Amino acid sequence: MRNILLATTALLLLLPMQSVAQDSVESEGDVVESSEETPEAEEKLPFGGSVTLGSSVGMGTFANEGYAQRDLVVGFLGLGAYYKLADSQRLSAGLDMSKYLVSNADTGLGEDQETLLSDAYLTYSYSSIWSDDDLGLSLSGSLRTFFPTSKYSQYATKIMGVNPYATLSGTWSWFSARYTLLYTHNFYEYDHPGVESDGSQVACINRTEVESGMCFAGGYANSQFSVGNSLSLGFKVIDELSFALTYALIHGFGFDNYPEEDEFTAENAVPGKRQRDVSQGVVSAAYKAHKYVSIGLSLSTVQPPKTADAKGFRFPFFDSSANNFTTIGLSATASY
Repeated sequence: MRNILLATTALLLLLPMQSVAQDSVESEGDVVESSEETPEAEEKLPFGGSVTLGSSVGMGTFANEGYAQRDLVVGFLGLGAYYKLADSQRLSAGLDMSKYLVSNADTGLGEDQETLLSDAYLTYSYSSIWSDDDLGLSLSGSLRTFFPTSKYSQYATKIMGVNPYATLSGTWSWFSARYTLLYTHNFYEYDHPGVESDGSQVACINRTEVESGMCFAGGYANSQFSVGNSLSLGFKVIDELSFALTYALIHGFGFDNYPEEDEFTAENAVPGKRQRDVSQGVVSAAYKAHKYVSIGLSLSTVQPPKTADAKGFRFPFFDSSANNFTTIGLSATASY
């Protein structure tokens, strides 16, 4: 299940590579977004939209050893629309769809060739909180709300997620920088993922504090909230071609499963909220092929920031192993 969640995370991060970074696993439900796309100066209509079509391939697809090969090829379609409330205010909405194009043992929440939806979102953005023309800096803020249209969010019994974030950005000739600070809070019906019991489930954990009609399969509790940071550096080669380097770090916190130590607590266990950290490093290129069409190429790595033994840090921008932490993505976006 881990890789379907990480792959979905990578997909969402690339969604507009303007961008989104979802938590280490989609179950964390967190997003790091740099900013909403700024409308061009000549824009006259108060509304617009975009369609993104693309695909990503995991590094496990290229593994030489047959027993280690973990094919991962995902196609995706992103739909977005916005309405400009005022010169500096915008309301936008979006929904994405993905499809695993090859069989993959890690797609625990999807059937072979099944089309999966992301969570639908609605965002209010204000782009003129503060600006300084001499410094070339500006501060913007947004509030994004997620609705549980994805299969995983429904399994997690999510009701909604709320994600406020602020972005400080600057552009100087051929160079630009963007820093985003965010917080995400998730609301659920239950603190553990579950499904309505129909008697066919093999393993259900009895939880007397909730109604008996639910089946809880065990495992990690849902993510209650998270905090995150994202830093992106942009480099414009020519007007039509630019490159970007992005790093995001997110800390997700689950519900209190073990609020106090007891005789069953392991020696190295820490009671309280569960914490799961994830990092994402992205190297990307964007080419404006037409006034309304752009092409994107990216190398995205979504992974735990530290090694399995917790003694070192992983290289943030590439992982060559067959675990599909790293994916190569190609996309085309038409927008107006």
